Amino acid sequence: MTMLTESPPHSWIYSSTLAYIVDANPGRSSAAVATNSCFRGVTGFALTLAAVPLQDSVGDGGLYTLWAGLLVLCELLFLLVQVRGGQWRMAAEECEKAKAQSCFRPASAVNVDGLPPPGGEANVHNQS
Repeated sequence: MTMLTESPPHSWIYSSTLAYIVDANPGRSSAAVATNSCFRGVTGFALTLAAVPLQDSVGDGGLYTLWAGLLVLCELLFLLVQVRGGQWRMAAEECEKAKAQSCFRPASAVNVDGLPPPGGEANVHNQS
């Protein structure tokens, strides 16, 4: 019975978070999904390892209270992303555009060693 009542909300949170991660990272969504999966795996490993000693030290009620507080914190972070996510995305896109434009400097720009190109020849290498 627990599987029927607890599983849908957890899968809804996971699927909506994953959809946001994919949408928020155009052009690099596979790296974002892989990072999310790695984080979930490492976190699951660490929390599983710490659960029994934590339960022994704070008891069942304390452990469940701590878990509920963690879930409330995560929900507040979801609400923060819902409210401010649009602004963050626009700022990130502007930053990406600024980085892309700064990578294409004129050929007469300074070389990596800080000196102008020899003989005024165009430097064909991208200097980022």
